[in-house]
Amino acid sequence: MFAALASILAFTACSNEDDGIELSSEDVVLSSSDEIVVLDPTLGTADVLSYEWTTGSNRGTGCGIAYTFEMCVKGDDFGHPYTKYIGRTNYRNFSFICDTEDSESGSVSLYSIIDDWQTSSELSDEVKPVAGMPCTLQARVKAMVYDSDIEPVYSNVVEVEIVPAVYVIGSSLPGGWNLDKALRMQYKGDNVYYIKTQLDEGEIKLPSGTPNFDDCYVASVSDFEVSDNCEDVPVLSEDGTPDNKFVIKKASWWEITLDISAPKITFTYDDTIELEPQSLYLVGPATGNGWYMPTEKYALTATSYTTYTYSARMLAGEFKLLRNTDSWNPAYTAAGTEDNTNMLYGADTDYKFVIDRTAVWTLSVDTEALTISYSYDDSTVEDYTSLWMIGSATSGGWSNSESDLTSMTDMGNNVFTWTGDLVAGEFKFMTVPGHWSYCYGVSSTDSDKLVYNLEAGTDNKITVATDGNYTVTADLSNLTWTLTEN
Repeated sequence: MFAALASILAFTACSNEDDGIELSSEDVVLSSSDEIVVLDPTLGTADVLSYEWTTGSNRGTGCGIAYTFEMCVKGDDFGHPYTKYIGRTNYRNFSFICDTEDSESGSVSLYSIIDDWQTSSELSDEVKPVAGMPCTLQARVKAMVYDSDIEPVYSNVVEVEIVPAVYVIGSSLPGGWNLDKALRMQYKGDNVYYIKTQLDEGEIKLPSGTPNFDDCYVASVSDFEVSDNCEDVPVLSEDGTPDNKFVIKKASWWEITLDISAPKITFTYDDTIELEPQSLYLVGPATGNGWYMPTEKYALTATSYTTYTYSARMLAGEFKLLRNTDSWNPAYTAAGTEDNTNMLYGADTDYKFVIDRTAVWTLSVDTEALTISYSYDDSTVEDYTSLWMIGSATSGGWSNSESDLTSMTDMGNNVFTWTGDLVAGEFKFMTVPGHWSYCYGVSSTDSDKLVYNLEAGTDNKITVATDGNYTVTADLSNLTWTLTEN
């Protein structure tokens, strides 16, 4: 709109009355909204830096004045400036946003302009801004009278220091390695940043410029262990290299001070502040919500800083535990395919916890001991719909792949049957394919009874003495079984 207006006004006569602009007899004076701006792209389309200037002089010609805004990196002397023609207007101001791109409404991204200068082949290395480091910008306004005999007039030059935002991210924080959940540090001036926050045991690093994994302040060595009142000489990584994490060994409220000019980072913890439990959520088919991100409905209740409980109807199936509702990391997973009671945190493996039946379950989780325990209400157990035989007596042997298991027929009321050939050997009943612990075997004290292996801690199989054709039944409600040779 401004460009169109300027185009029209450029052809009008030089008159004070032609556009209603009141002209002064003074030269243009430029000012900025701030002397220091923290470049935080997470602020989106909010204005972070604004300039305004006074009305220029038309030197008594009666002509209108058009303005052009110019900005450059200090040291470039406006050799390669960002330029914006403002035109003839009563609105003598210009502002920038911090988003990574210009907005659809026309707002200009300060981040994009600086990013372009960082990669520009036209700027010398002495002038070019360095990613993750502060830089100083210079701005001026050119006022041009619509009379070819009058030279343009430049305003004063205004300097603004642009400081990159620095964030904290990692498994020690509730947001984990989710870039959208990174915490921004406070800029204290003189290239010093500060934050005080609760950190759990885990790892962190400090993204600079914008939350990303390429430009981060990382430790000087791999797996740098953080203790009280410790210092390190951090390294600003490029393209994610090196990737040395700061390893937090104590859950506490931590003060982190980062001086990027030294460079130096200092860690100090404060034990006087009580730790707050972090959020914990269930995710997986056992919740009834599948592998979709959980909502608050699936939040566990914190009973202390490290202990949680959950009680609700759950389906037979798999689940794991997440720290937040929009990221898969960090997660608590099972310690192994056959270890359903110990947990791993933030591991590369992805073992799931498994429950074998649909019922109202109560889960107890301890994130310090990394354990999880289960119990269910017998009166709420719902019918099984599937049961398999597995073992050396069956055609599939001890392969726990569902395609190799011997599927039994559901007779209703948790009773299953199967008729066919068995060989001399052993077998047991599997409720969840692929998981050895979720099986029924023979009771150690009553051979006519079945026991659930996960609860009993036993692994007693049913023995087939000779090859033959058999009928097998299993009653999971009454925990009985029969093996009849035909």
